[in-house]
Amino acid sequence: MLTKLFWRSFLKQYKDYTVYFICMTFAVMIYYSFAAMTRDQPLVQRAQPEIQISSVLSLGNLAMLLILIFFMLSANRFFVVKRYREMSLYQLFGLRKRRIMSQFVLENFAMNVAAFVTGILMGIIFSKLFAMILVKAMDLDLTSHFYLSLSSVYGTLLAFLLIYGGIACQNAWLIRRNQLQDLFGRRSQKILRKMRGSRWTGLLGVLGLACLLVGYWLSFFIREYIIAYISATNRYGIILWLPFLVLTLCVMGTYLFFRFTLPTFFRFLRRFRKHAYQHLRFYAYGNSPFQILSHWRSLAWATLATAAALTVIAGALSFVTIRSQVLRNSNPSDFQVRGEDTEKLASQLAQLGGKVTHTTTLHYKVTMAHTTRLFLRTDKSQQVQLYDLLTEEEYRAFAKQHPDLPAVQLKNDHEAVMFEYGYTTFRNTTTVDHRFTLPNLPTLEVKQFYPDLLGDTEMRYGMGVLVVTQKTYDQATGVVYPIAMVEAKLPAEKGWSLALNDTLPTSWGDEIYYQYSYANQKLSGQLSTDQNQLKGTSQSGQQSYNRLNLINRYQELRRLRRESGIFVYVAVFIGMTISVTTAGIMMLRLFSQLANETQNFQLLRKLGISRKAIRGIIHRQLAWVFAPPILLIVCHSSFAIHVWAQFIHSESYWLAYLFCVVMALMYVLAYGITSHFFIRAAESD
Repeated sequence: MLTKLFWRSFLKQYKDYTVYFICMTFAVMIYYSFAAMTRDQPLVQRAQPEIQISSVLSLGNLAMLLILIFFMLSANRFFVVKRYREMSLYQLFGLRKRRIMSQFVLENFAMNVAAFVTGILMGIIFSKLFAMILVKAMDLDLTSHFYLSLSSVYGTLLAFLLIYGGIACQNAWLIRRNQLQDLFGRRSQKILRKMRGSRWTGLLGVLGLACLLVGYWLSFFIREYIIAYISATNRYGIILWLPFLVLTLCVMGTYLFFRFTLPTFFRFLRRFRKHAYQHLRFYAYGNSPFQILSHWRSLAWATLATAAALTVIAGALSFVTIRSQVLRNSNPSDFQVRGEDTEKLASQLAQLGGKVTHTTTLHYKVTMAHTTRLFLRTDKSQQVQLYDLLTEEEYRAFAKQHPDLPAVQLKNDHEAVMFEYGYTTFRNTTTVDHRFTLPNLPTLEVKQFYPDLLGDTEMRYGMGVLVVTQKTYDQATGVVYPIAMVEAKLPAEKGWSLALNDTLPTSWGDEIYYQYSYANQKLSGQLSTDQNQLKGTSQSGQQSYNRLNLINRYQELRRLRRESGIFVYVAVFIGMTISVTTAGIMMLRLFSQLANETQNFQLLRKLGISRKAIRGIIHRQLAWVFAPPILLIVCHSSFAIHVWAQFIHSESYWLAYLFCVVMALMYVLAYGITSHFFIRAAESD
């Protein structure tokens, strides 16, 4: 008989278990899919030359495991607490706690096994789709097949069993720690005492709102505050403690907002708003804060977790943006090759079915230059570094082939234009003084700075390129070396890049040696390709530098596509999983009050309240529960994305904002589903 009672109770709560089952199945499916892709040898080997795909997927799998653990433990606690009254009834029948615990363990085990099996089956089916998405995102030349990874199934099963062991311990702790009589009543009385409020709760409510506003304000102007502080104190600790302060304010403000600010807001509405007792407004103003106080920890955690997931997506987009901007700047032509290998490259391309269409040779002269570098426009450091000189005439010839390059017009021999990597990438976090001192030359005045658009820095010796007049170029001390910028018709045959790399491999070489001294605002030094030609110096006082012999833009594009594809892929899947599981937890928490709410709504119907009015109050009541998390998620993530944007310039942040909208819509969908179940329960006879 008692077994039938357990079974009937389980079936009557199918709505709660359905949400749990769907979320659990989704999490297991994603976990298995990540594990299977990690062990997919054709996929791993195809992407291995450019990126360690197995390491990134394993990191994503670890994140999925943590999400799965938290979701299962949170959901299990909800199910146990929700059935406290039922357990009290079983005790009246004479059942011991051990028997009740074993029954709950069996029920939970059966439900989790069903979710696990369904998730594995869906993972086997959808892992092909996920692999196809990853292959497309990484631009891999690979056909994806159905792939059953037994080791991934065993790994998922092991993780499932470990988590289930934790669930069994949690069940034992929850059941033993409480007396199982009238727990819901005591809990409701505790919440009602919280709703009464006091002067301290009002002050804490204001404090929570103030923490959020101050955190948003600091994040909006964080770059200006960092620069101003360093300028005033010359201390760099603010780079660490100010972002941590913003994070602390947002976390603390979020918890205070749900615990104190919203209840204070409802008390304010009931006290000062006119007509508060008309059209069931009093019921809404009284029941909505009860729902919020019942689940304020879950609401706060869901808000922070989802906002953090969106921030991770924005961080992944920032990484992709930096890499793509560097690639765009450093690869203005199909090939960059040392001048001595130009003919060899043309010959190898012809053998592979390609053809060189245009070649521009740039004759750089590497020299030394003294300048002042400023970090965050405050910290000055005197530096002597290698720079490459390029004549104005050669630059103009190259610019004719690349219209995106800026026009350069030097008025005299003391002017120059600087092209340096990172000038705009990090929004001028590091800047360079306009005056450059070269050996045995008057000081050059740099009239304009541009990002380095003249090729890969690893093909050159210097940190940047100074475009100068022919006279300055001839008088400067240095070593001349040519780099050929080659445009070509690429071979149609697949694998030509690997074949070219076999015959003309990329390697480091052409080492130069140099030494310098700077005194009395004058720079002197020597550079040579032969270490023995440096006069008057010991080898310990010398420095050396070398460069690459070949850059293939096709290989760089392929590497970028694969790096950006895997990072964005993992970040998006983790973000979407967090959003689904947190929305599921919120729904489960609200369903815990469904039985009591159903009695209240049925009582309202007996009092003559229309169905339309009851539906309106349900929508309004649940909106007060779902709207604050949605609002804070959008605000938290938007300001976090703005922090990224202040330091890393990008035109792709619209995608991160788009995910904000998508996750907000996901919570709106959860709100609609929850409202539907509440309305059906209220209208049931």
